[in-house]
Amino acid sequence: QPASVLAATSGEIREDIDELEKQEQELSEQLAQLEQQRVENAQKITDLIAEKQVLDQQINLLHQQLETVQRQVVAIKLLIADKQDQVDHAQADYDALKAASLDRIRIMEENGSISYWSILFHAKTLADFLDRINMIEEIAASDRARLQELRIAAQQVTAAKEALDQQERVLAATLEKLASDQTLMEQKREESNAILVQLAA
Repeated sequence: QPASVLAATSGEIREDIDELEKQEQELSEQLAQLEQQRVENAQKITDLIAEKQVLDQQINLLHQQLETVQRQVVAIKLLIADKQDQVDHAQADYDALKAASLDRIRIMEENGSISYWSILFHAKTLADFLDRINMIEEIAASDRARLQELRIAAQQVTAAKEALDQQERVLAATLEKLASDQTLMEQKREESNAILVQLAA
């Protein structure tokens, strides 16, 4: 009987050992699965961290770009103010020359608009005639110079206004770029925050 008890006990022990080996095998498989999951999770976490680092670098560069564009906006506004001063100055010069020309025309009209030919024909002597020719040439040269100054002043006003318009267009484009960069940076920040949430989870 002791032998049968021993046999039974040995059989039970063998079954227990088999069961334990089976459990050990299952645990080993579970451990292997967990290790695989840990590796996969670690890879995912590494990927997330790498992605967040890239996003943070992008945010940093966008921040620098925003500061640069903001400085451009300030500089362009100063340039626009300078161009506006140029327009005002050129316009004032043009207005003054135009007023002087109108005054000369008004004086000529008040004096009966004497023609150059009538001035010549009223000469008493040949010397007087030559003096009058010189005088007419000087008056004509003065009138031509005044007209040329007026023409140049008008061109300067036009050029200054065109330069001002160009700078205002540059400013508008720069402001659009600034708004676009700000939107992109906010988007990148949201993506970075979402990764933080995933990492925390």
